[in-house]
Amino acid sequence: MRAAIEERGDGPAVRATVIEEMTARLGPGPVTAPMAAYVFRAAA
Repeated sequence: MRAAIEERGDGPAVRATVIEEMTARLGPGPVTAPMAAYVFRAAA
């Protein structure tokens, strides 16, 4: 998604909109959320 937004050239406007919406929904300040990652390594 980031590449498509940057390609259009409206990254700062999109970023401002996302910040505004997240602040409205989650309040000001840092947001924390649990995350998980699965890392696989294969060798032949």
